[in-house]
Amino acid sequence: MILHNQRMVPVSKDKTNAVRHALERQDTLEIKGTQNEDNSITREGDLETMCNLGEGIYEDGLMKGRQVGWEEGRKEGKLELALELLKDGMALDKVANYRKLSLSIIEELAKKNKLI
Repeated sequence: MILHNQRMVPVSKDKTNAVRHALERQDTLEIKGTQNEDNSITREGDLETMCNLGEGIYEDGLMKGRQVGWEEGRKEGKLELALELLKDGMALDKVANYRKLSLSIIEELAKKNKLI
């Protein structure tokens, strides 16, 4: 449950942030409401839909973050192995060829590690 406009809104734990964000944004999103007989307001527009959209955005960001992390890890792994090959005395052009990296990257790696 979260407090919004002096009322408690039931929310499952995994949706708390999405619901809180949706509730904070509902006025700027122009969600119209109708006044009921008891003077309460029923919001037109589906709060759950907004929450699901928020979760979708979050999941999309999470997937993109994982993809970037995976790509960076793969590049780092290539560089680590290239460095070990250089330390073992393999020629720069062969390391570049085997690791599918440019010769300039291999030269920079070798210079950085004082191998040339």
